[in-house]
Amino acid sequence: MKFPKFCLFSFLLFLLVVVGFMGLPIVGASDTEIASYDVSVNTGFNFRRVFPSNDGYYSAVGETFISPSSLYKITSVKFSLCNIGSPTGMLDARLYLMGGTYGVNGTPTGSALAYSGLINVSSLGVYPTYSFQEFIFNATNQYILSVSTAYCIVCCVYSGSYSSSNYVMCGGKGTTGAYAGNEFHYFGGAWAVLSSCDLVFYVYGLIYDVYSLSYSDISSNSTMLGSVANFSVSWSSNGTLSSFVFGWNFSGSWVDDGSVNFAGSSSPQWSNVSKSLGENVSMWHFVVLWRVNATGQGGKVNDTGLQSFVLSAVVVTYYVPDLGVLNVNGSSVSNSSVVYACNSSLVVGGLPSSGYAFYNFTRGSTYFNSNPATVTFPVSNFMTDVSYDLTLVLGVGGGGYGEGDLSDYFWFGVLLCVVVLEFVLILYRRKF
Repeated sequence: MKFPKFCLFSFLLFLLVVVGFMGLPIVGASDTEIASYDVSVNTGFNFRRVFPSNDGYYSAVGETFISPSSLYKITSVKFSLCNIGSPTGMLDARLYLMGGTYGVNGTPTGSALAYSGLINVSSLGVYPTYSFQEFIFNATNQYILSVSTAYCIVCCVYSGSYSSSNYVMCGGKGTTGAYAGNEFHYFGGAWAVLSSCDLVFYVYGLIYDVYSLSYSDISSNSTMLGSVANFSVSWSSNGTLSSFVFGWNFSGSWVDDGSVNFAGSSSPQWSNVSKSLGENVSMWHFVVLWRVNATGQGGKVNDTGLQSFVLSAVVVTYYVPDLGVLNVNGSSVSNSSVVYACNSSLVVGGLPSSGYAFYNFTRGSTYFNSNPATVTFPVSNFMTDVSYDLTLVLGVGGGGYGEGDLSDYFWFGVLLCVVVLEFVLILYRRKF
C-alpha cells in the first residue's frame, strides 16, 4: 500500500513526539555521546532552593564522569526531569573539575568551567513522568575536555520560586556500584555525596582538532610518456609534521607507496615523489590518478584528494610525396602517424634525431638528388613544453620541409615545356 507523502510526514512527526515524551535521547548527528548513565528512574532528587543553598534543601545535583581518550569539547548534557506542583524558575547545567576520589567521593572543585543555556521549569512534565531535557552549551562555553580526566556535570537551580509543594525532581537510580562514577549534591552550603544513588544523565561533545594540517601548491611537472614526473605538495601544520604516503593508478590498479618521513618536522615541508611515466605507447591518453596522504602531530591526517592528468606523447605524422620515398635510418616509411614516448633526445622512444633520407624524386625537381639526401632534424628543440601531445610533420609538403607536394614542381615543369614548345612551333610556322 502506498501512503501519500503528507501522511508519511505526519507519521514521522508523531514518532518524533512519542520518542520525546518517552524520555529517550535525541542527538544531533554531529554530536557524540561521551558519557552517560541511562537506566529507568526509581528515585529523584528534589530542588527547592536557588543555587547555592545554605539550608537543608538541594539546589544542585550531578554526577562524575571520565572524559574520552581523545580531545572533545562539550556541546550539551541531558538530565531526566519533572515537576511536582507548579514551580517557576530556570535551570542550567555546569561543568566542573572533580576533586576527591572518582566513584567514591568525587565532587566539584573550583569555579565552573562552562555554563549551559537556561531551561524554563514550566516546560517540564508532571511527576511521575520524567523526560530528558537537553541543556545546550553555546560556542563560548564549549569547554575542551582534557583526555581521560575526571569531571563533574551538574544540574543547578538558576532562579525561581520553590516550596514544599512546588519543586523540581531530577531522576536517578537507587543502586550501588552500577555506574563507575558517583552522585553528588549541594545543600547546607557544601557539596555532599549519596553513595547509594547515581544520577541518570548524558554528556555529548564534538571531537576537537587541536592540530591543523593543510596543503597547497599541488603540482606534477610532466605528462609525457618516456619522462620522469615530479609530484610535489607543500604541507603546513600548527604542530609537527610526521610522514606522507604517495599513491597512484599507473599500473592499472591503485597502489600506495610506503610511508615516507618528511625531511623536517616544522612547517612548511614538501612531499616530493619522482615517478617514471614509462615508454609504453599503448598508454597514450591513459588518465593517471594520484593522491598524497599526510600525517601530523596528534595523529591528524589529511589528503590532497584525487589529482589527475592525461598521458601525452610525441605524435609524428610522416608525409611522403607520391613520387618520392622517405627513409628513416634506412627503413622506408609510408604516410602514417606514429606515437613515440619522449625523453631528452627521443632516441630511446624510437624516434631518431637525424638520419632522414629523401630520394627517388622526379628528375629536375628541387628535391631530386642522385644520392639520398640526409636531413638533420633537431628533435630536442621541440621538447620545451611536454604538457600536451606534440605533433610533428616530417616529410615534403603538408607543413613539413617544403611548402608543396613534389608533383607541383613536376607539373609546373611540364607546363613550362609545353609553353616553350608551343612558342617554338609558332616561330616555325611563320618562317615557312
